[in-house]
Amino acid sequence: MNNLEFLIPIALFFMIGFLAKIGMEHKTMRLLINRGENVGNLKEILENMSKKTSAENSMKWGLVLMGVGAAFIVARFFPPGMRDEMTVSFMFLLAGFGLILYYFLWGKEKNEA
Repeated sequence: MNNLEFLIPIALFFMIGFLAKIGMEHKTMRLLINRGENVGNLKEILENMSKKTSAENSMKWGLVLMGVGAAFIVARFFPPGMRDEMTVSFMFLLAGFGLILYYFLWGKEKNEA
């Protein structure tokens, strides 16, 4: 072979993602039909939903990834024997703090409205 074995997990990942996308569209379509809404404008409804939540998702994942990045920096200050464990623990800890910060910055006002 031409050492193309690495394509198998990549293809599997995209296949599972595509099947999940189809399943979610089917579930959304079924909910709209059960509510009696017009299914013809499904694409427009989904685009409006994604526009509303894209800023929220960016904020949430930005805070989480900043926490994970900070975990790598903080763990560098520990001795080499403890570095791996401290990196993992700080990743969870600081990612959790990022989600809590997201809740207080964005989620709280959304729940009050």
